[in-house]
Amino acid sequence: MLQSGVKLSKDKRNVSSYNPGDMARGCNFFIAWIAVPGKLLNFSLFLQFFVLVAIAHVWFAFLQCSMSSYTNQKGEKISYPNCSTINWIIPNLVTHVERLTPFVLGLFISLMIAKTYYANRGMFGTLFGRSLAFAQMVVAWVRAPTPSTPDKKAAASRAQNLLIRWTNGAFRLMVLECKPGVTADMLEEDMLDNELLTEKEWAHIKGLPSRCTHIYQWCNNVLVELLEKGFLVEPHVSLKQMHCQLEAMRGANVFGLPSLPMPYTLVITFMVKLHLLLVACGHGAELSRSPLSKEYGGYGMQPTWACYFGFHTELFLTNILYQGMLDLHGHLYNPNSGDELGHLPVVNFLNFVKTVSNNLMIHNQDLPYDLDLEMGGAGAGGDESVHSSFALNSCNIAGTDQGQRMGSTVEMSDMKISDLKEPILGLKDQ
Repeated sequence: MLQSGVKLSKDKRNVSSYNPGDMARGCNFFIAWIAVPGKLLNFSLFLQFFVLVAIAHVWFAFLQCSMSSYTNQKGEKISYPNCSTINWIIPNLVTHVERLTPFVLGLFISLMIAKTYYANRGMFGTLFGRSLAFAQMVVAWVRAPTPSTPDKKAAASRAQNLLIRWTNGAFRLMVLECKPGVTADMLEEDMLDNELLTEKEWAHIKGLPSRCTHIYQWCNNVLVELLEKGFLVEPHVSLKQMHCQLEAMRGANVFGLPSLPMPYTLVITFMVKLHLLLVACGHGAELSRSPLSKEYGGYGMQPTWACYFGFHTELFLTNILYQGMLDLHGHLYNPNSGDELGHLPVVNFLNFVKTVSNNLMIHNQDLPYDLDLEMGGAGAGGDESVHSSFALNSCNIAGTDQGQRMGSTVEMSDMKISDLKEPILGLKDQ
């Protein structure tokens, strides 16, 4: 599979990314297909095919065309096949159903991809992005009040650590809860082993519905306490922004809920099963009146092997394509669980968010830049230095509507193009 342009997740259970061009080039498609037979070509699919073949042969055995004869005016005995009327009706009925089933099934798959698969992925993306955004806000806005003391700085650091730990814990808990077969004891073991919740915290929410909601409520409670004790920068703006992130994360707690109505899914499933049954019966009817044998003036009672092979091949492909498309709903309706091949690589995302959010807190203590906000600038330097003065107009980025749209206005003076170093990534001024 790796040779066909596919990259797997860290736990080797999902596709992290793939190059459609590489996978479709030459025989790479067959390599990717053979590598995952248990996921796409499952036992039930082949069992259903053999059942359909059996139905076709039972039809052929009990509803064969019989030979009748009559004597013409010249006294000659003429033989002809006497087929049941149903052997002529069924193939015509299959032709009629084939006009409807592909269209309705295609619409069903389109709705499933848009309203179930990508809807769940969108919720996951919201949780992923908002978790990182909230971590950034916590690191930037939770500060020790002035005049700061070592105790206040330590308290601010503990608050940052607590909020980021809970954010990662809620993210992981939301993913684990949508996995089938996961019990509360399994969740407890995972949360404690990854040090995302303490035993006391887990015991508080273990028996409660919507556990993640309570964790996000704890975050809001802590933010209010930080506001009251002066640990928030620009408190009214920062509190509102961080609450918006928490509310968006809480609202994404709908993982694993299929959005297509059950009656609609039942009707589509019934239609596909009926279509496959009619195709099997139609093949039995076609075999019963097969004209491929040259006996009896071109009509024979026993079809040739070519006839068997052709009908069975068509039945096999019809079963794989129609039932396979129907199986996509069950395969992709819960992509955030990370259990199937087409699901999101949740292990990668969980590790990424945890690593980045913790790094934001750890590496924000010693920053690699110096910012001089005095109106006189940074002072004179050599010819290679860049002299700048900052006029911070509209510095409050989130405080006003205009600030939110435009950000801060930074005026640069005494800047020389010759002072700039070689452009990054080969980008040059035109």
